[in-house]
Amino acid sequence: MVDFQPFPHQLQAIMAPVRRVALIGGYGSGKSSGGAWRLLRLASLNPWTPAYGATRPKGAIVGPTWRILKQATLTALDAAMPRNWVRKRRGPPHNDIWLANGVVLEAHSALSDIEGQNYSFLWCDEISHPNFNERILGTLVARVRDPRARFLGEVFTGLPVSGWVRDFLDHPPEPRTANYGGRWTIMCKTSDNTELAEESKAAIAEAVPAADIKTLMGGEWASPIGAIYQEFEAREHPLGNLTENAGYLDRPIDLLGLDIGESGAVCFVQKITLEAKNVIGQKQNVEGLLFVDQMVTKARSVDEVCYEIKTSKPWKIVPGITRICVDPTTRRDERNAIKAHFPGCKIIQRERDEPTYHVEERIRTTRAALKDALGNRRVLFSRGTMTGVKHGILDALERARRNERGRRIKDDLRDHAEDAASYAICEGLPLKITSSAPERSGKFRAMRRR
Repeated sequence: MVDFQPFPHQLQAIMAPVRRVALIGGYGSGKSSGGAWRLLRLASLNPWTPAYGATRPKGAIVGPTWRILKQATLTALDAAMPRNWVRKRRGPPHNDIWLANGVVLEAHSALSDIEGQNYSFLWCDEISHPNFNERILGTLVARVRDPRARFLGEVFTGLPVSGWVRDFLDHPPEPRTANYGGRWTIMCKTSDNTELAEESKAAIAEAVPAADIKTLMGGEWASPIGAIYQEFEAREHPLGNLTENAGYLDRPIDLLGLDIGESGAVCFVQKITLEAKNVIGQKQNVEGLLFVDQMVTKARSVDEVCYEIKTSKPWKIVPGITRICVDPTTRRDERNAIKAHFPGCKIIQRERDEPTYHVEERIRTTRAALKDALGNRRVLFSRGTMTGVKHGILDALERARRNERGRRIKDDLRDHAEDAASYAICEGLPLKITSSAPERSGKFRAMRRR
């Protein structure tokens, strides 16, 4: 810190007069260094006072893993901290740094148990790492509540990955008021680091996948790395207008997707006509789907959900028109309950081993409906009823991801909503495929696309 020359975006983060500051950017943009300097300023603003008595003001430094915390986060802090600030360091099990002004900096991983702690400030590094989630974030923010602190502060640094991170941080700046601490999210690019050699920038650009270069270097919000539905963006996807203003309430529901479980979901879908381009650029009318409403059910039976649909939803479930798409594992008694509530409605229940209903095939069908190779979108969502629902369909589509091995990451809170939507899409907009007759073993042969 002898040659203290921060970049403009780092200086903004250091001097921001608000409680919550986020420095989000690409590789090598200096976000971790900026976060360390912001943390040190918060430490200087919250020294020990007689009000603390025998206790000390504390700040938390949280990384996704201990390895990242030691090799990256604490390294950036050591590079920024003057040596005369440190009074002593303690290793395991304490893992803290005692400063000369009486402040104690505690180091934690994302999985540390910090319930009951009172902190004056917090720095959460690599917030977009999979080890962090909304529950952990809520626990961390709730710890920043020391009533004796002069200036409560939160610092977040990481990559600009869409999902819950963007929902939490992507907001316009808000000033500090008497009842609100204010917030400021600062976006930065790799090119903002003027000390990074052009050779290094070129090497990073060559190594980063082309699909992720805007996120990992450009500092722009984008789908999470490994996102399954990269064609979908909840904030940019063209959503339909409020269905109430277009008279859709008078139309029957064509498809009803049900996936009931511990965190179940229901979707209400109507067929619509959309304009799309063909391979030679001509426009033509095609069939599409409009998701007009949804329900997120929590630990309720099929009978309870069907009763709520009939009594609390304005949509028309018409016998002979509405088709109800259910999970392949739906039991006979659950199907009987659906029939009792909606007599005359056809129940669509397919087997998991059907080639057109396998998990990966359902993902392909859903992705093609969201956006095909020509850029056509054949699935729209009602803005008034589909957005802003936690663990809903849009939330599930945006956050579905694969791990490094290409396997789908399970998420019990959102998987049911994703499945309910895919059942309706596979029934309403199936992919055109051909297959040979089943073999004697009862299994299907490989499918061939047209």
